[in-house]
Amino acid sequence: MVESLKLNRREQEAYMEIDGHKITICFSKEHNPALAAMIKETLIDSFLRKNGICADDLTA
Repeated sequence: MVESLKLNRREQEAYMEIDGHKITICFSKEHNPALAAMIKETLIDSFLRKNGICADDLTA
C-alpha cells in the first residue's frame, strides 16, 4: 500500500513509502522497454510472493 507520494519533476524523481519502506524512483529521459518489462515482472513477482501465490498455481 502506497502511504505517500511526492513528485519532483525538475529532477525527474518520485518519492514514496510502501509498507514502511522509503522508495525513490528516478526517471530516464530515454524510453527503455526492456527495463519497463523487468520492473513489471519484479512487481508482479513481489506481489505473488507476498500473497503466498506460487507461479505453478497460475499455470493451466
